[in-house]
Amino acid sequence: MNIANRNITSDPCCFSATHVSLHIGTKVLLDRVTLALQPGQVLALLGPNGAGKSTFMKLLAGEFAHFAGDVCGDVVLNGRPWADWPRDELARIVGVLPQHSELAFPFSVAEVVALGRLPHSTGRRRDNEIMQQALKKVDGWHLRSAAYPSLSGGEKQRVQLARVLAQIWDDTGLGPRYLLLDEPTSALDLAHQHQTLALAREWAEQQDVAVLAILHDMNLAARYADQVGLLEQGRLIAAGPVAEVMTAERLTPLFGIEVSLMQHPEQNRPLIIAG
Repeated sequence: MNIANRNITSDPCCFSATHVSLHIGTKVLLDRVTLALQPGQVLALLGPNGAGKSTFMKLLAGEFAHFAGDVCGDVVLNGRPWADWPRDELARIVGVLPQHSELAFPFSVAEVVALGRLPHSTGRRRDNEIMQQALKKVDGWHLRSAAYPSLSGGEKQRVQLARVLAQIWDDTGLGPRYLLLDEPTSALDLAHQHQTLALAREWAEQQDVAVLAILHDMNLAARYADQVGLLEQGRLIAAGPVAEVMTAERLTPLFGIEVSLMQHPEQNRPLIIAG
């Protein structure tokens, strides 16, 4: 990944992308996007299909590290250029939940979650404790002995979330930790959608983890996020606090549907009504 190390922020407590662009031939996937993930906050990334949301997350996750196309901009993690981080250290502080997680081998659920502990050297006993706690966090402890391929889509998604949580469970002394979630609620029922994002908020508030969540549900973003970024055709058109960014004037043209906003009756957050 040819990300130049110029104009790099020295902030030791954030994961930042500055003027990041990605081109494949004549197609622009990202166009000078600048965003920072701050510890203790949930950043929701919204936009229509094809806006570049998953591409941006994949870039932060290092999936374009050996890409031969045109990538430019600065990516800095905890004050160090992304390219300067050893892979094993990155794996201890950056947990990534992709949109789809394929696994054909008949591992048990407990074994899948335990894979999140591979970057660490904390011993089998401690790893097993973390595996148990992570499964309980996602309401998956009762699935621990089940064969992973036999699970429903929603159950698999929760198990993969437990694996990612187990990966960044403890402070490793390498600086703030980061949780990157690509559509973490897509296969979940309503109760588990809220449980998942409430868990993301809990980790942000209680463990000072920075969370990036790609979402399609505007009301879930409005309820659980601190900051929102809006992407359109690879460009970041707005970013900032929920109440400032999520306005009818921005959301209506972005999603191509008339929306109106009102105050949530029980929370100091906007409620978005479409149509």
